[in-house]
Amino acid sequence: MAGTFIRVDDENARKALAELVRLIGNPEPALRDIGAYLERSHDERFAAGEAPDGSKWAPLSESYRAIKPQHRDKVLVLEGHLRNSLHYQVEDDGLLFGTDRIYGAVHQFGAAMGEFGRYYQLSRLKYDKNDFRRHAGSKKGHPIPWGDIPARPFVGLSDADREEIAAILEEHIQAAIG
Repeated sequence: MAGTFIRVDDENARKALAELVRLIGNPEPALRDIGAYLERSHDERFAAGEAPDGSKWAPLSESYRAIKPQHRDKVLVLEGHLRNSLHYQVEDDGLLFGTDRIYGAVHQFGAAMGEFGRYYQLSRLKYDKNDFRRHAGSKKGHPIPWGDIPARPFVGLSDADREEIAAILEEHIQAAIG
């Protein structure tokens, strides 16, 4: 899974998962339940515009809000691709959760204007004469990204997530021992 994902090395979860493997040998059903829970949890946080730690995401800049074609009041939502790309994948040694969208890392960690170089656009005329993008960079090329993007962490575990993961593992352990 390319893009943005998290690695969680939670001692309690690791111990519970090891106990589950010892009891039943196959942790896949528990990992699938955890993955499904993480999809729901992240979807709820996306709707609330919150980071895993509960803080609100940085607001949109006024310049971007002015040109954003839709959802001008929503952070990290243009057409919903990033939000809808959050999925899990069960592997032999654990669970991957994140997005396959390359730009997910920019939103998760932030980026400074021009951090990824410049691009040269042949047709600057597609922008209105009052649109700053028509003149941004001009012969020097446009910076990528064309403005500073603050970090807006969207992938991660909250304290409530950790508690729910522990409860899911406990439920599977109880089912395994009868």
